[in-house]
Amino acid sequence: MDKQPIRCEYICNFFIVLVTEGSNKSAVRRGHNKLLKPKKYHPAVKDVVLTKEPYIYPNLQNIVCPESYKSPLGKAEYKARALDYFRYHVSLGIYDWILHMDKESVTDAESFCHCIEF
Repeated sequence: MDKQPIRCEYICNFFIVLVTEGSNKSAVRRGHNKLLKPKKYHPAVKDVVLTKEPYIYPNLQNIVCPESYKSPLGKAEYKARALDYFRYHVSLGIYDWILHMDKESVTDAESFCHCIEF
């Protein structure tokens, strides 16, 4: 695949969010390292590790979902609750996109490029 950056004027931020409990430090770091590769394909790509309390990774772009957080309808649990927290507490605009990943998930260049082109 060509390594030229993709240019798309309708993407302001493309968040790749690694959603995990955060208790397995080596798995979190492995998952985060996999997120670094797509950053070279588009300047809007931002990698974020989304964990729950008390797991904090200060040297990563880490957002921690507090145990006290309840979704607006009160029905979201586990990863859905954390993603809801992220969605409501990051100032998202109409040109912002989010790709949710597990710590075991991997995306290759071609799949990522198709996400950007969508």
